[in-house]
Amino acid sequence: MTDQIDEKTIEQNFEQDEDFVLDIRGLKVYFELRKRGFQHAGFVHAVDNVDLRLRRGETIAIVGESGCGKTSLMKTILRLNTPTGGEIEFDGEIINDLKSDAQECASQDWLCATGSLWSLGTIHECPYYS
Repeated sequence: MTDQIDEKTIEQNFEQDEDFVLDIRGLKVYFELRKRGFQHAGFVHAVDNVDLRLRRGETIAIVGESGCGKTSLMKTILRLNTPTGGEIEFDGEIINDLKSDAQECASQDWLCATGSLWSLGTIHECPYYS
């Protein structure tokens, strides 16, 4: 005889487990469209109301059609994009407002942000790094 698993029971067990390393609630990432560089022309809803929970030791795959927001989602989790709405909690800490090292570096010095793309010889020859 097979046991029937109740959806409500699964949901309750899922909610009770607090060992999430990544907990995303209602994440939104919108990019502004502009006409001629200045006029507001609307928004692209790259990520719209995404909920995701990842437990320690779990592996997931984000799959979808081209242009569906997979890269925007991942860049936002890595703090390379700023979320428009929602909340990202990593290891118990809300990281929405934290700047990534790449963002901090780029805001201080554009050469710092692009320096990793240069060879050591190029950096050595650059007057800004001497």
